[in-house]
Amino acid sequence: MNKHLYVQQVLKERGISISAGNSKILDYKEKDNLYNLKDFETKYTLHKFVSLGNNKIRLIESYDDLMRMGFQISRQRAINKFFFKQQVEYFLVKTSSNYPHIGYIPQEHKIEYNYAENWIRLIGRNSTGKKVYLKRRVPKTYHRETKLEDYPNIYEQYIQDMHPFTYQEEEEKISIPEIPVLLTEQFLVCIPQMKDNPTIGVFGKKGMGKSLFLHGLADRVHHKWHKRVAILNDGVAFQTKSWSLPWDYDKHKNFIKWLEQIGETTRPLSCVYLFPSVYDLTNIEFENEVGFKIALPWRDIMEQPNQFFEGTKDEMHKSEKYVKNLIFDNKENVRPDGLIYVKNLDDIQRLVNEKTWVEQTVISGKSQLIQRQEAYTIPETSRTMIFGLLKELYISKIFDVNTNIPSKWIVEYNGEKFAFYPWNACLFADIVPILITNKLRFNKYYAPYERFILNDIFKNQDNDIIKRNNIELWCFIDEIQDILRHLPSLQSFTMINKEARNNRMGIVYATQDTGDITRDIWITTDYVMSFKQMSTQASEIANNYDLMKYQQKDLIKLKKYEAMIAGKLLVTYDAEGNREEIDDGTPFKGIIFPSVSQHSAPKAEGI
Repeated sequence: MNKHLYVQQVLKERGISISAGNSKILDYKEKDNLYNLKDFETKYTLHKFVSLGNNKIRLIESYDDLMRMGFQISRQRAINKFFFKQQVEYFLVKTSSNYPHIGYIPQEHKIEYNYAENWIRLIGRNSTGKKVYLKRRVPKTYHRETKLEDYPNIYEQYIQDMHPFTYQEEEEKISIPEIPVLLTEQFLVCIPQMKDNPTIGVFGKKGMGKSLFLHGLADRVHHKWHKRVAILNDGVAFQTKSWSLPWDYDKHKNFIKWLEQIGETTRPLSCVYLFPSVYDLTNIEFENEVGFKIALPWRDIMEQPNQFFEGTKDEMHKSEKYVKNLIFDNKENVRPDGLIYVKNLDDIQRLVNEKTWVEQTVISGKSQLIQRQEAYTIPETSRTMIFGLLKELYISKIFDVNTNIPSKWIVEYNGEKFAFYPWNACLFADIVPILITNKLRFNKYYAPYERFILNDIFKNQDNDIIKRNNIELWCFIDEIQDILRHLPSLQSFTMINKEARNNRMGIVYATQDTGDITRDIWITTDYVMSFKQMSTQASEIANNYDLMKYQQKDLIKLKKYEAMIAGKLLVTYDAEGNREEIDDGTPFKGIIFPSVSQHSAPKAEGI
């Protein structure tokens, strides 16, 4: 039995059917449901451990960092004999006070920051060493090396490392409506639902946990918030193949136990894998079960070819009008013998070399004669270019015209039928389209293809049926540098990212190098989730999110599956269940949570 059947079960339970051409697809034939799933929720355990004492100390070495914490060092004449005949006393005071500050940390003095008890103090021979408590606790640092297989023990070991003197209390659980993203030493850190869906950038070196985090966020957005989800760029050896499965208890009990720590249960994601047709695409996995070849619409693109080729070396400019003449007659009707209905390259060549009768006036003496003669419809210089382009497109096998692959699917729901491109058909049916681009990304038409899909998804959010149902969509793009390195797809993504909120869209992108991200994208990114960085990338993130010096250094030292998040609005829960909204850009550092459905490394096989 094929276990990748959750998407088919979902469609059956919702009474939705999908057809490609004359064939019904994703048809569930099992007698009993394969997965019996309750509503998905997150529950946070309170009073798990209570600290009785802690001396976690960090030295604040930068005066700028001290001021960012809201404090400064001032001085005054020493009173009495407290300082053993010294004339100056140094002390900490809030920057909002009227005291002048000295602008540096005095010699033989240091600033201690206890991030467990949340106080700072200035110690040295000219200071009382009085503790000054901060208004809000700031997340602490966790340095323990962890491995993926250690997940069942991480929670208890992590808490024990933080609080070596603890006692157990009776557990109490509270439901968390937000999406959990990090567990710090003091807080569960979450991203809340907001009126406008955000843009989230995920950065970090290879193998540190970017894809696992992106995967888990996609799971929770779909299962917990019931948003539509599209995965638009799986370009690494079918990495998402396992996402349509739950974790296997015999093989992956570590992950299941770790999810249980926040009250979550493993479950599959309702994935449909879309493989863009290209000339060298042969057999595909799960073909016609949950995997399908897709093709672009020859007619729609040929009617306005410049929209497809704009920004590429094949941009047609004024020659576009000649291609349109191969499709439509003088009355703007589709020609039955035209480009839309070609059967082979000979038909294309015949059309490009088409001739027509033209009349010319010839003057002979005092007489004018009208002569009729044949002439090419397309000038010679344009004929060569147009035929070469159409030939290359035809043999690329990316279109429906010569692949026998329907470019649109029909979704039937509540007695109504709707025609969509496959990715939008999935989204309308509330299942998850995943674009498998490992073959396409090396094709010369990769950028126009991605642009076509991005633009169509964006426009579809303005479709009447989508707007009436107030459907919200989150687009996930891993390895976004593949898209941003090409002008056509870069321009399209930048435009959509700027205007996504108007169309009820959220965007999550991931890349190793912050240098891949343009300024226009940076300024519209609401959250940054950073895994281990090189020093240059750490500096850029620190500058964009006003991090302190020690936090910038932390970005370079993060261990595997450790990350730091900062952004527009975060929600924290402490061990007592106190909820706080953080809207001042405070960064938090901790350990990410595993995905809800089964994750696989890029090179994993045999799933």
